[in-house]
Amino acid sequence: DSSASRKRRGGPDGMAENDWICPKCENVNFSFRNSCNMKKCGAPRPSPGSNATPCRKDKDAPEGSWTCPECNNLNYPFRTACNRKGCGSSRPAAATAN
Repeated sequence: DSSASRKRRGGPDGMAENDWICPKCENVNFSFRNSCNMKKCGAPRPSPGSNATPCRKDKDAPEGSWTCPECNNLNYPFRTACNRKGCGSSRPAAATAN
């Protein structure tokens, strides 16, 4: 089952590092895909740092949380650098709350 294989790939949300969410249809795509694999979509993968949909949609994130401009990872307010493995980008000076 695809949900079981997804859970084996990554963390509790089933996503592995660098998986991405299509900004057009919100389908979760594996990191190696350059375009969305959802039938009838095919939107290109957004470039890093674009206003792409963050991979993690955490409605319970604390106020002041910020999204990394490089990988779109959601970071809690106390972090000064992105905590996504392999990223580590500094928090932007003008980081806005999500």
